[in-house]
Amino acid sequence: MKLIKSELKNNVLKSMMNILDKRRNEIIEANKKDLEAFDRDDQAMYDRL
Repeated sequence: MKLIKSELKNNVLKSMMNILDKRRNEIIEANKKDLEAFDRDDQAMYDRL
């Protein structure tokens, strides 16, 4: 990240933030499905999900 200018880096990060914000509900629903489908025998992996 040091090779690109701060302004470009900030613009990319803002763009990523906007995309994540717009798709927040979709992401949360997908995460819920992952948690429901996961075998809870591996508690460490479940916590990471």
